[in-house]
Amino acid sequence: MTTQVLRHIEADLLVAAARRRVVEDVGPFRAFIDPDTGDPGQSFAVPVRRWNPDAWRGEIAALDTLFARHGRSPRAEVFDRLWPGLGDRLLMAGWSTELRSVVMIRPTGPPVPQAAPPADLAVRLVAGGGRPADMAAFLKITRSAFEISAEIATPGEITRLTDDLAAGRLVVALLEGPEGPVACGSLLVGHRLVELADVGTLHSHRRLGCARVLCAALLEHPAAVAARAVWLSTANGRALALYGRHLGFRPAGGQTCFRRYR
Repeated sequence: MTTQVLRHIEADLLVAAARRRVVEDVGPFRAFIDPDTGDPGQSFAVPVRRWNPDAWRGEIAALDTLFARHGRSPRAEVFDRLWPGLGDRLLMAGWSTELRSVVMIRPTGPPVPQAAPPADLAVRLVAGGGRPADMAAFLKITRSAFEISAEIATPGEITRLTDDLAAGRLVVALLEGPEGPVACGSLLVGHRLVELADVGTLHSHRRLGCARVLCAALLEHPAAVAARAVWLSTANGRALALYGRHLGFRPAGGQTCFRRYR
């Protein structure tokens, strides 16, 4: 059952990753190159077929070449249970482990535990296509929270988000106070499942319960309620406690991100 769920997650990710990205297959990998941003997390490869046991070094070298041609850092995202041994090959080829995350699943149906927002803060679901200012705030918070990149959101990134909002593929929630948004979260709506993603809080408002309030609001959204299940991945120990103890998620496997640092 867990393997089947992971395959459903992977299938949804392949569809979502292809939107507004350059897609190229090389060896056992499918690479998704984001032309709008140099954020290393937005360009990556995933395995889509078994590798050749006699040619895997050449296949990984070809993947390196593909990323270099696009001016991006080589990066791969792998569900460990689905692709056993592939991570070892990447490490043997000189790649490094960037991040190991736990994949967690929440079946739909159980009620969502409620939590009161901190004083002077309220959740707002971004409606329709969303305002560019809302999307810029969303990207700014996620990049600050995850310490990914300080670059300003590009017009292409804003357009992709607003298009996904308008099409119902994305739900964004902002937790706002008198000075503007301080935390955010999103739902990525797939064919069978929905991903709870991009849950981040500015450093000035951490340890106040902001993430729990945002997650509860998103899990009550019709897109989450209608899904077969909601999933997420996290490498944060505190977040694991929040999702497991307070929101009803359970571990379903692991996801590892590999990267070649130059």
